[in-house]
Amino acid sequence: METQMNKIVQGMTQINLLIVQLGDYYMSHPTPQNEILLKVSLFLGAYNAALDYLVRAPSFGEAEINDLIEILQPHDPDEAALLQQILPQLQAVVLPEHRQELRQAYANRLMKSLNMNFDLGRQLLRAREMRDQGASDAEIEHAIKSAMPDNPF
Repeated sequence: METQMNKIVQGMTQINLLIVQLGDYYMSHPTPQNEILLKVSLFLGAYNAALDYLVRAPSFGEAEINDLIEILQPHDPDEAALLQQILPQLQAVVLPEHRQELRQAYANRLMKSLNMNFDLGRQLLRAREMRDQGASDAEIEHAIKSAMPDNPF
């Protein structure tokens, strides 16, 4: 369990570093084309905060689901609506081990989304940096296509 938690913490740290990089790039290049970097950064921040909350919460019940909804609502209303739909079903789950299974399943969902958006953020940032260095569109496309995903989870 400790090893898994260490991996999650390391992944969350990688995401935080990318959030800072995306924000720094946007702040130094605040153009409408670069607003996507800010949006990805905010999305990653919300999901990272939700994962952090989920792994630290003492239980997985109605209060925790409501807190997750509050964290995710501003940046992913669809995910918050999905959680809202889960609430009535969660009340029927009374055994702690079953709630723990649901908690783990939702943590996995958060990590999968973080992986996808982490890769997207890295690709967008890399493309901007290469363009700043004078790379052609073909060079950028080749670099993005040949880059191996280095997902945090």
